[in-house]
Amino acid sequence: MHQSTRVSSAVTTYSYYPVGTVQHYAYSTNAVQTAYTYDTLNRLKSIGSTKGSSSLSSFTYSPFPALTQTVSELSGLSVSYGYDNDYPLMSETITADPAKNNGT
Repeated sequence: MHQSTRVSSAVTTYSYYPVGTVQHYAYSTNAVQTAYTYDTLNRLKSIGSTKGSSSLSSFTYSPFPALTQTVSELSGLSVSYGYDNDYPLMSETITADPAKNNGT
């Protein structure tokens, strides 16, 4: 575990997986915590931020057969991005938008 302290006495605490990738960090001033998960090849799978028991945001990545990225927000909004094997954006799908702007 590693800690970083700013002049204002705010502390950010980091923890790492044995391979050296970031596992988790937390801010002492606002209680926001962020966790990272990786696949067996140490490629990023997900990032999730919480405050207490509330999910603030989450990001998931699936690299095969083509990259898919999904972003979910506290409001419930979810956006999925699909890419082909060369990684240009091929699709965008919005669901659960509070403003009702759902679709592809």
